[in-house]
Amino acid sequence: MRLSETEVRQRYAAPAEVSQQPDGGLVLLYPEQALSIAVAKGRRGVLQYVAPVEFDKPLRAPLIAIAAAPVTTR
Repeated sequence: MRLSETEVRQRYAAPAEVSQQPDGGLVLLYPEQALSIAVAKGRRGVLQYVAPVEFDKPLRAPLIAIAAAPVTTR
């Protein structure tokens, strides 16, 4: 299913946090629902539910690290 950021926000309201990914995609984080939603133009959306206790370290921390990493080109 193709999802846009606008459609996700209409369905789930404003996310607690948005992580910009190096490939241009976005990950919208909803910790209260233990839900993350990845969207990117021209790609299928990915909805991921995790146990609430696993939301921060196993899910959120790697996304933040990837977003903060410098982009390298070859």
